[in-house]
Amino acid sequence: MAVCLCAGLAVGLLWRYGYVALKVEPLRQYHETTQHVVGTVVEEATDYRDFSQRLVVDTLGSRALLYLKPVPELAELRAGDIIEVECKLRVPLPGETDDVLATKRSKGIFLVGVQDGALSVERRESVYWTHQLKRWSVSLRDKLMATLPQPVSSLATGVFFGYKAGFSPTQEEQIRVNGLAHVVSVSGMHIAFLMGFLLLIFGNRRWAFVPALLVLLLFVALVGFPASAMRAYIMQAMLLLAYVRGRPNDTLTALAVALAVLLLFNPFAVADVGLQLSFAATLGIALFAARWQAGLTRLLCKPTLVAPQLPVARLPRMATATWRRLRRYIIGGLATSMAALVLSTPLIVYYFGTLSLLDRVTARLNLSAVDGWEVQAPD
Repeated sequence: MAVCLCAGLAVGLLWRYGYVALKVEPLRQYHETTQHVVGTVVEEATDYRDFSQRLVVDTLGSRALLYLKPVPELAELRAGDIIEVECKLRVPLPGETDDVLATKRSKGIFLVGVQDGALSVERRESVYWTHQLKRWSVSLRDKLMATLPQPVSSLATGVFFGYKAGFSPTQEEQIRVNGLAHVVSVSGMHIAFLMGFLLLIFGNRRWAFVPALLVLLLFVALVGFPASAMRAYIMQAMLLLAYVRGRPNDTLTALAVALAVLLLFNPFAVADVGLQLSFAATLGIALFAARWQAGLTRLLCKPTLVAPQLPVARLPRMATATWRRLRRYIIGGLATSMAALVLSTPLIVYYFGTLSLLDRVTARLNLSAVDGWEVQAPD
């Protein structure tokens, strides 16, 4: 085990330096220079303070974050459109303390530019499938915003699409203080909900893993492939494949594979707060939840603690089975919530400076991303 761990760390460090040499170093030629940037829009423009807007584009072989002067044309841009603008670029190397991309590298952004000239846009109807998915996502989000009143619409778009731009500063503060950030960020909870819905539709049939994986992948693509959702998707995929092949599920192996896949495409994703919290909570659940559930069951399910005036043995058989299932669910939720807190609490306190125990009640939902599809014998 120690040898495998050391080998994995060595490979990871080598890949990190190799990634910098292949991906970041070629961009250094544009550092502190003014370039004519022709880029493909990845995400729609968002307001940044009162004097500029931010736009994410693919250009010069990398993803770039552009700070542009607010003009009406930017509000109408969609994914796949083309933008041309003179920009002064900056490409800071990893490790620089004054790094404006410190929180952006985890998203695959290695260029930052500030408008320094004229801007023109070209709208396109025929775009790649990834851009088309983004357009559908924005369209659904806008329809939801137009249908529901505020502040319900902002909360709904945050829950379903992880879209936070609709929140007012007061709402953002309330969400942070009440510990509900995971609810409005697409994560394992959303994958668990969707997987449960698919389970109701398809049942425990071996062939159902193909449409289930496709639907889950479509959802992850619609919300922009966030790291936390990708972690849950990869683990769910491994669980379903293990079930189809008749193999036991190994949560720690699935978690390690999910992290390796994410870091393979971008080793700087390890700095993403959402990824860290997602993996910390899931690792805590994998390590402690089952043991603590067994301990709580032994502690709380003694005969003297189970309705002494109405012993379970005298209840009808159906009522007894219902009570046992309810008891198992409550104890499992409590154990899972406690386990998720063990490793995620230090990160929450470090990054956000606050901790709410109210949101830990929903941590039970993340168990579905670990235990996954509770399969029975196939039909």
